[in-house]
Amino acid sequence: LKNDGFYSWNPPRAPGRRYRFRVTAVDAAGNEGRAVGERFGIDAAIPEAVALGPDRSGSNTVSVDYEIRNRGSAPLRFVRLYYRPEGAREWLEYGEDPDAASPFPFAKADGRYGLYLTCATDSGLRAGAVQKPPGPDSAPQLVLTIDSTPPVLTLETMNGGGFFMAGSLVPVAWKMAEPNPDPAGLSLYHTPDGGFNWNVVATNLDPTK
Repeated sequence: LKNDGFYSWNPPRAPGRRYRFRVTAVDAAGNEGRAVGERFGIDAAIPEAVALGPDRSGSNTVSVDYEIRNRGSAPLRFVRLYYRPEGAREWLEYGEDPDAASPFPFAKADGRYGLYLTCATDSGLRAGAVQKPPGPDSAPQLVLTIDSTPPVLTLETMNGGGFFMAGSLVPVAWKMAEPNPDPAGLSLYHTPDGGFNWNVVATNLDPTK
């Protein structure tokens, strides 16, 4: 090689952690000089961060679990979260996980959000071999519903006291205000002793009916 002090090298595709590099130079008199570098690693795959859950939270602060697939030996430079509110087309960057280790803290107001995670290593950034950010047509890795507001219930019947005949059918009616209703999330109870003990009448009722 010419002695210009620079050469562009394409690393092999075999991953490992025990690679080293050596430069050898020989002058016209046959004297040889060597320079040997420290050990370094080579990764052959592009790591990918994938959001796993949860898909529903009763708190505005959520710990989003994720995993890193195709992880090599190089440490992660960052794990980045993107989100998209329901009905929106563009993805918004939320930020980076401080420790680049699951879970990812995510805080938003009540609503439904598409989530998408990406990650990269230093070597991947230098080589341009990194997980790409989501585009307008990218499907979310996870759809998260945040619902921190309890339902507001009013009992429309059974409020007047009086007596009922045992074994007869008695209509029970209610009204519910809930921004994110669970289609099978309402239960009915009765108490024979003024409220000390409650017995299940029915569960998994459709709260909208």
